[in-house]
Amino acid sequence: MFRFHKNLPGIGGIKKAILGKWNIIGGRETIEFFEDGTIILDSKEGSLVGDYRFLDENRIRIDLGGIAAMAGSQVARISKVNDRITLDKLFDQKIELKKGYDS
Repeated sequence: MFRFHKNLPGIGGIKKAILGKWNIIGGRETIEFFEDGTIILDSKEGSLVGDYRFLDENRIRIDLGGIAAMAGSQVARISKVNDRITLDKLFDQKIELKKGYDS
């Protein structure tokens, strides 16, 4: 009988895949995910720092500080296709990210 093992490849794969800095497609903001669970959202208005954790291989919980903390914890569906990540239902929006670097 085949049993799904959570460490292969699902949650472990996406956890490693999101690490680094990502550009929000259609915007000027960036989101950076760190291995220790820290997340930084940079925009022209400033930076928001918070933390994230995976609830399972398809959902991520994000808690941001600053004014975004008023919205409370956000749970989004997460998926990765090629070089893009989609966060669906993050602040009631579908946000697409593409791996980026400072220029």
